[in-house]
Amino acid sequence: MNKGNRLWQFAGVIFIFVLLIAIGFTRIGGIGACANTPDPILAFELAKSPAELAALFPESCRAAALAAQRTGLWLDILAFIPVYGGALIYVLRAASGGDPALGLLVRGAIVLVVTGMLFDLWENSRMLQLIGTFPGDQATFDQLVAAPRIKFALLAVAEAAAGWLCWRSSNWTRWLGVAAIGGAVLTLAGLLIDPHWIGLGGLLAFLSLAVVSWVRALRPEAG
Repeated sequence: MNKGNRLWQFAGVIFIFVLLIAIGFTRIGGIGACANTPDPILAFELAKSPAELAALFPESCRAAALAAQRTGLWLDILAFIPVYGGALIYVLRAASGGDPALGLLVRGAIVLVVTGMLFDLWENSRMLQLIGTFPGDQATFDQLVAAPRIKFALLAVAEAAAGWLCWRSSNWTRWLGVAAIGGAVLTLAGLLIDPHWIGLGGLLAFLSLAVVSWVRALRPEAG
């Protein structure tokens, strides 16, 4: 077994945990208690003021919803952030095939992933602060607002880089690289046009990269 195949296998295993944890977010009791948005976690991330947060979590459903958000934030901090970061890093390393000419691109993309993870941790610390002082103060929101947007942008660029590296394959999995690039572009467009596209773009990119990882882990010749 060569090093490249081991990297794909590691990526494939980590992506299983990425998907399981992502599903876990939707199964947190009370996460949809305030049925006024299709994605309450993303809506909280992108809120810009105490008034927006108060409107997002009305008094009638607030206690259950905020308790669920707190659980989700700790799941994110302790499990999802390190797992999605690890998955992206392994895909970037595996898809480069160890080509020295791609070293700068891979290292740069890994820096983007790690930086995005740090912004995610900062974002979560601000959201926990807002839950504890609901609906919070504008100063805390000023510390929060940029973090998720920068995080999503950095991770999207890293996903696009991983997609391009996958595109270099000579078989059908290269088209999953194109899908990953498309997901990254959709995420970036969502930051500018429609926030609902952010989650869809991330889902498309991660699922595409996950399938590439699984296929190449089980069939090394697919690379």
